[in-house]
Amino acid sequence: MNFLETMFYRLIEEPEPQTPEYRENRSVRIDLLGRIHQAMGEEMADKINDIYAERETMENYRYFLFGIQLGLELLVLTGKEL
Repeated sequence: MNFLETMFYRLIEEPEPQTPEYRENRSVRIDLLGRIHQAMGEEMADKINDIYAERETMENYRYFLFGIQLGLELLVLTGKEL
């Protein structure tokens, strides 16, 4: 694992935010998983949840890398030494 991956996964371990938006999104996700569970069973719901979580992690890691890249480019534009 490289330095950026280590930093990303340590940041993911931070506590969940307690904003109203986050709670609403979590509630919607729990409701959707409950409906999948009822329609397809527990095993399929678990598989879908695992796939969704993996995709979400990959997407968040990509956004994290874009943010690092943007920050470095802004430093270069401002003339700061790296």
